[in-house]
Amino acid sequence: MDRWDIYEVLKNNKDIKIKEIEETNSQEVKEGVIEFLLMKNHTSLKIQRSGQIVTTQK
Repeated sequence: MDRWDIYEVLKNNKDIKIKEIEETNSQEVKEGVIEFLLMKNHTSLKIQRSGQIVTTQK
């Protein structure tokens, strides 16, 4: 697996075998998680009709 496989698993809520993660380079896992979080944060921005940007951060 590479970072994009990790990203797709997280993005699409796919099932994955733990063994696949264990066999993946830790840097690739880290980069895949970072890409997913960046995408998630980006899509959490909403533009209202008034033109204001509202974030849904916790």
